[in-house]
Amino acid sequence: MVILFLTDSIPPRSIGGAARSVWRVAEQLHALGNEIHIVTTVQDRQFVGSEQRDGITIYNLYSRYDERFRAYVSLYHRSVLRHLAPIFARVRPDVIHADVIHYHISYAALKIAKRCAPCVFLTARDFMMIAYGKLELKTRDCAAQDFRVGFWENFLRARKRFNPLRNPIIRYYLRFVDVIFSNSALLANILAQNRIPGVLPMHNGLLLQDSAVSDEGLLAFRRECELEGRDVVLFPARVSPAKGLQIVLEAMEEVAARMPDAVLLVVGVREEDRTLLQERTRSVLAGRVRLFGWTSGETLRAAFTSADVVLVPSLYPDPFPTVALEAALYKKPVIATCFGGAKEFVLDGQTGYIVNPFEKADVAEKIVELLGNKERARQFGEAGYQRLKNSFTVAHQAERQLRYYRQCLAAKTTRGRKRKDAKD
Repeated sequence: MVILFLTDSIPPRSIGGAARSVWRVAEQLHALGNEIHIVTTVQDRQFVGSEQRDGITIYNLYSRYDERFRAYVSLYHRSVLRHLAPIFARVRPDVIHADVIHYHISYAALKIAKRCAPCVFLTARDFMMIAYGKLELKTRDCAAQDFRVGFWENFLRARKRFNPLRNPIIRYYLRFVDVIFSNSALLANILAQNRIPGVLPMHNGLLLQDSAVSDEGLLAFRRECELEGRDVVLFPARVSPAKGLQIVLEAMEEVAARMPDAVLLVVGVREEDRTLLQERTRSVLAGRVRLFGWTSGETLRAAFTSADVVLVPSLYPDPFPTVALEAALYKKPVIATCFGGAKEFVLDGQTGYIVNPFEKADVAEKIVELLGNKERARQFGEAGYQRLKNSFTVAHQAERQLRYYRQCLAAKTTRGRKRKDAKD
């Protein structure tokens, strides 16, 4: 089968979770014997052109514009779109799968794809088809299910960048898609509430690669962070209010009063936020917080390996934070938010705890419990790893996608034969 992915970016020029997920699935589908092509964009003209990487053909198209015009360019980006039809004609794909195209490639690509391939798929990983950023909670009740986004809500969020035709035009282009995936059942439900029904959940998967860090690397990391003899709480997310860092800091103040050896390791700190965070933690948490920028490789492996508990306390309906999967890869228990798709992986009381992050006393209690009960933490970590291994690997994800591709192609073939028989 010839499969072509459309995606705004891929590694190594992007280290975001979506980009890495697309690349991992593409590699797995290639390993299963499929011919894989990727059309992506670059923001530096020196990288424009085609290249071969691990048997996959990549077409790098140039895209750069003022983000103020994103609500318009995301619908129709002519400088990118004009290259697509010639590439599609040359590749002749059986399936075109768009995965994150709302910044550079644009939704109009779906209409071109429909003219050039029997089956067109799209993956939704965020709220950009219905909103201008992350959704805000309407209530702090974990059971709340109303995620409808109104016209005025989007207007107030976007202000001068608001495009009143944006969402209707996106829904128009979605007509040219055979199947829409979302990375969680929660996101599928949210899209359905906002006039995009029939979305199928397709959870992200991880590679069960060797997660071990070298003894030298781990020792150096622990010495640098002064972690010897300490209980380590890891917050491995981009630092932002929506990700819940403020709640974590408040909860850790309570933890520190009860467990003097506990430290918080924060990974994902932007340099412009570092000074503010250092000031914020000078009092109660003085000497109990370690700050790292966005990192990868052995440093990130050392951080996960050193952790006793991993926190995912998002304060918004986070569709499917893959950090919960990464924690399971390292056999670490997770304390995760009730707002979002994390609970579709983390099983409360089995692989970790699901909490209302606004209830900081409960968050603190769960941290203290797992730090104080190493056996329970170990059991949760082992159960999380088994859950990851059994159902949430890249191999599982690729096989499920391939099954849907085949079903779509078979249905198109059957309909084509029926039309031909009717004409005869």
